[in-house]
Amino acid sequence: MLTREELQQIFSDFIVDNNLCGVYSGSDISTDKKYRYVLISVPRVLDGEVRIYSEKYILVSYQTAYRTLPHKDDRVYECANDALNFLKFAFVDYDFDKALNIPTKQKRIVK
Repeated sequence: MLTREELQQIFSDFIVDNNLCGVYSGSDISTDKKYRYVLISVPRVLDGEVRIYSEKYILVSYQTAYRTLPHKDDRVYECANDALNFLKFAFVDYDFDKALNIPTKQKRIVK
């Protein structure tokens, strides 16, 4: 079982290794200490964050200019591999169909 700190480091390394931190980057713990987060940023294309509440509740929030993906979306994953695969397929490989077919725990549409 991985701790939130270890998961945060895994996501942070993935984001840096795949150049998903172009304008700003960072990772920290929330002020209320309920989750850890890692920021995502690609100029003119992508802004978002990964929030790690636990090993089985990882929230990926993003706002993107890729037309095949929803403009603004929140996706909750039950394991780190699914969340990492979503980030890889959507923002590294640009395989949007594969990214959107990864099962989520729940999906909240942001208006």
